[in-house]
Amino acid sequence: MFRRWLVLWLVMGTEDDMRTAILWIIGMMTLANGGFMVLAADSWWGSVPGVADTGGFNAHFVRDVGAAYVAAGLGLAWFAARPRERAAALVALVFLGLHALFHVLEFAEGHGGGGTTAILAVIAPTLIAALAILWPRPKIYAAGDA
Repeated sequence: MFRRWLVLWLVMGTEDDMRTAILWIIGMMTLANGGFMVLAADSWWGSVPGVADTGGFNAHFVRDVGAAYVAAGLGLAWFAARPRERAAALVALVFLGLHALFHVLEFAEGHGGGGTTAILAVIAPTLIAALAILWPRPKIYAAGDA
């Protein structure tokens, strides 16, 4: 039932409805990933394909990155809930964008960059979130409240 409602909302909703849904979905996925990293670093390390190929396990490092993911997820959710307050989402985008860029650079250098997992779980969501954050919102800009 919920999925049917979500699909109808995404297909038939306004541009702002779609943007809000995208930001909520990516924000919650980011928050959940960060929470998993912080609360169960070793389980996260073992469950994400390709992560073990990046080097040895370091629980402190995984938790540090997880904390950044939690903050980014909260920033995206904040903007989804309060579209006139973009600053938190821009800060989230700094982390997500740099993280995605590092994966792209690793691909370019021939180091793998995390493979398909990085494309689907890091790079694509970051590009979609960037569009949702940076694409102008006519209602807000027309009112001069940007």
